[in-house]
Amino acid sequence: MVAGNGNGERVLVPVKLLSDPNIAELLDMAAQQYGYRQPGVLRVPCDADHFRRIVDGAMDRCGGITSTSV
Repeated sequence: MVAGNGNGERVLVPVKLLSDPNIAELLDMAAQQYGYRQPGVLRVPCDADHFRRIVDGAMDRCGGITSTSV
């Protein structure tokens, strides 16, 4: 996924996190803003630091790994 405006920053998200409520909310926001047929990587409508915090929180709840270790 890519977070941020413009080119953004690429963040890898394990598939098991896609059901996390916070990640799911961002995916819904992305669908509303960009539609379901956006070409290329999936973009989320928030800055990279915020997205990384959301992903790290979801990873902590799912097993204690962080996005920097992926």
